[in-house]
Amino acid sequence: MIELLARAIDNTGAGPLVWSKKIVSFQFSPYPLTAFLDGDTCFCGTMGLNRLFGVLGTGLRPFDLAYILEKDNAGPATYRGKIPADFRERNTGVVVYRANRHVAELFAYWEELFHIAVKQDIGQINDQPSLRDALWRGQQGGGRGKVRVRACGKKA
Repeated sequence: MIELLARAIDNTGAGPLVWSKKIVSFQFSPYPLTAFLDGDTCFCGTMGLNRLFGVLGTGLRPFDLAYILEKDNAGPATYRGKIPADFRERNTGVVVYRANRHVAELFAYWEELFHIAVKQDIGQINDQPSLRDALWRGQQGGGRGKVRVRACGKKA
């Protein structure tokens, strides 16, 4: 039974359709603020949820999107060129974001880059490398969805 449960929650062998559905689910949240949490993520009580949304900040320049930096940067080379190693992958298991035009453009671009990477068979094993690509290109002015992001976690 434990082995069956482990296989059921192990998404390392998930195909492109599973990751594509995840990206689409980001795009169609009906809420002004959304917290996307993978099924293996948990916290206790409403205080944790309030703190999670709090990382977006308030005031004149709040963040549009917050995520956790991935501990490893194991994504494949991108189809449009190299991204510096210090611009690490983002963990999409815990993401909070605001519903606005910039975030919608980023998510649409993320989906587009994901599908291009899958078609070009460059080793796209999940959704994270294409999000990294979309964020990098947006910050460099070569893509859509230039958002104010907050990366949480250790930088090294």
